Amino acid sequence: MKVINVVPNTIVLFMLIFLCVNQQSSAQNSIAPFTGIKYFQEGVTIKGIEVKLNAMMLLHNRVPLNKEIEIYVQQPKGFTTDAKKVVFAAAEVSIVSAKGEVLFTTPNAFSAKATTGFIPKDFITPVIKCALTTQLIKANTTATIKIRLYDLKGKNQLRVEFPVNITRPGEALLLSKIAKSVKAPTNITALINDIIVAGVKATVDTAVTKNPKMAYLALDIQKIDGSSFVGILEGKEEFWVYDKNLNAIKPADMLLKEVKGTMEGSTVNSFVKIPYRLKTAAANGYVVRYRWHSNDLLQVIDVVVML
Repeated sequence: MKVINVVPNTIVLFMLIFLCVNQQSSAQNSIAPFTGIKYFQEGVTIKGIEVKLNAMMLLHNRVPLNKEIEIYVQQPKGFTTDAKKVVFAAAEVSIVSAKGEVLFTTPNAFSAKATTGFIPKDFITPVIKCALTTQLIKANTTATIKIRLYDLKGKNQLRVEFPVNITRPGEALLLSKIAKSVKAPTNITALINDIIVAGVKATVDTAVTKNPKMAYLALDIQKIDGSSFVGILEGKEEFWVYDKNLNAIKPADMLLKEVKGTMEGSTVNSFVKIPYRLKTAAANGYVVRYRWHSNDLLQVIDVVVML
């Protein structure tokens, strides 16, 4: 009887270990809408990441000099905690030029909390601040802000890479107080600004005859309101494809697009098909980002899909 009791307990323990390992390994690297920030979840996982200037959300990756940039990390998990659930986290911040030269680095932007740590309510959305100064950037027109958010009591970490373009003197900043998320399945993150979208769905289409060798990501952007049939057609759009390590992939084909609605109506649906892999390639392990914006740059639809 003792042997019979031991075996089920062992099986249960094994199942729990397997579920924990499987859950941890399921966390994927991803891209943040609006800014194109890359984040690598290496034990530390997050819900998302946003950037703000002057308490407003940044809608692009163009940033000014001599302004404080605030990077909001949403709901980080994976840190070792003590009996009071205190988190001991550090944030290494570096600014790197396009040539790979380290222009600035600080080992821990959270150094004031290194000893006391963060109580749970202060670590729901930690903020990492930095500024690109004229003296620091000099003649560079681009740079990458690199962050390593890591556990002081363990080995887990989150790496962030934020590629930025420096704005020109007098250039208007693309900032907003009204940007919000869109209802979508768990593998989709969609943000919008100054426009209404009821929902976003994504499927894989392997039946496109334009290029029978390619698999396409079919995006159904539903019930767009606040623009028009012509406005959606005339807006500008881009897309990016990445592998599981967030290395850029450049498909040879252009995206396909169909807008359904009436010339007089205010609500339209947009159907977009993005070529992202050969049919013979692995089916999973991709990140696809699609961005549409109006000609005045104020209305934005930015969608990231994990495949």
